[in-house]
Amino acid sequence: MASEPPPPVVLNFDTVMVAPVQPSSTDDPALVAAAVALTARLTAAIEARNAFVPLSDVPDFDDRGYDATTYAHACPPGQYAGCALVLGQRGSAQWVAGGIVLRDGDGFVFEGTFVDVENAREVLAYEMPVDLGGDVFNQVADAFDRILRGDYALSDLRDIEDPAIRAEREAARDSAIRSSLADLANLGAVERPTAGDLSVTRLRSSDVAAMDRAGAQPWATVDLSRSVWRRWRNSGLPLDSWQRRADGRKGRIAVVASAAPGVGPWHERFDGEVLRDDSTLAALHVVEIQEVIAAPAVGWSVGAGYGLTPWLELGLRLDGFAGRIDVTLDEDVEGTPDLPGSTTSAAMSSTAVGGTAVIVPLVSHAVHPRVVLRGAHWTGRALDPGVADLVRLEAPTAWLAGTALGIEGRAADDVSVFAQFRSDLTLGPHRVRTYDVGQGLGTSPTPSDTSPWAFAAELGVAVHLGPL
Repeated sequence: MASEPPPPVVLNFDTVMVAPVQPSSTDDPALVAAAVALTARLTAAIEARNAFVPLSDVPDFDDRGYDATTYAHACPPGQYAGCALVLGQRGSAQWVAGGIVLRDGDGFVFEGTFVDVENAREVLAYEMPVDLGGDVFNQVADAFDRILRGDYALSDLRDIEDPAIRAEREAARDSAIRSSLADLANLGAVERPTAGDLSVTRLRSSDVAAMDRAGAQPWATVDLSRSVWRRWRNSGLPLDSWQRRADGRKGRIAVVASAAPGVGPWHERFDGEVLRDDSTLAALHVVEIQEVIAAPAVGWSVGAGYGLTPWLELGLRLDGFAGRIDVTLDEDVEGTPDLPGSTTSAAMSSTAVGGTAVIVPLVSHAVHPRVVLRGAHWTGRALDPGVADLVRLEAPTAWLAGTALGIEGRAADDVSVFAQFRSDLTLGPHRVRTYDVGQGLGTSPTPSDTSPWAFAAELGVAVHLGPL
């Protein structure tokens, strides 16, 4: 009598991925080889009956080539299900199967997991002995089928608001899981507690130190220091995104724009006085002064920089200032009463061009300090008095030495915003221009005692291009 044909394979249309099996120790060649073999066997069993997502669909984790296998092997103890979730999210799979292989005398034990990506939960965790020459994973795949064919996957449980419907779906889920565990028990499997919600749990320094003492050093696999690796794990980011942040400014071009209301010597005062002959009206004495004065002003800036290191950026910057110029004109005739002159005000603008050094410690943090050092050359406005015998003086100029202290936050992967307090010291002999020709007025140009300091509260945005 002919033997009965095997039962047909039922194809499920939920997408499933197999995460690389992690050896409990990379120092044991037999464990590493067992992990490779078990990954292949589990993949073959899952692929035969599901809409399968291959590992090749998971993008590398950064430009240095950290692939899915490297990422899974770098996963810290107790976090494998969370790492499997990340692989499923990056590969757009709905489910992920995988596990860890451990030594058991001369044999091996497989700690398996099954992760629901949409609900971010480990729904099944089990432990069973494995024979590298056996075929247990076909039966494991059958157990997974019970979950996929049940009501568990009908909807995202997080989106169900009706308590009755949610309870019904959770009961169906639990029933499917219990049936799967019964199937696995026939293989000698025992249930392990699931991790449940796989949202990122923060690791403390003491947690990582305990891992190091136990001989587990997943940070070495991805070429990170222990402290940097902890910050990466706590960020919940894929390694490529984290590495991009850790590289900070290095090799990247920054385009920056900001506004800076404040107070400073960005305004000017012009006084011009002419004494004329009482018969010919020829100029006997001409006195002029044009100088900078301090008052409230609104500034703006645009610039570009290049990152030499993750935390240091050198650049060029153009600053503009909206100010005013106060103009006093006085013409007197010799022998007549000395009447006060007329004073008018007009808007003026000035610019400063210079270089900056931007220092951003702790650049991998979402919010970090920001320090700016800069030097620039400022040029004011030259005024044409429009009065006979009053000459046009050269525009005032000054050298600026400035600092800024503030914070910077990441608005997007390539965009940052910053707020900082800025101070500038204006220096140089040409902040005041004078002209004094003739005699008779009995006065000489007298500069105001204006402060050389400028202060501003600056808000800005930077777009980071590259790296080049």
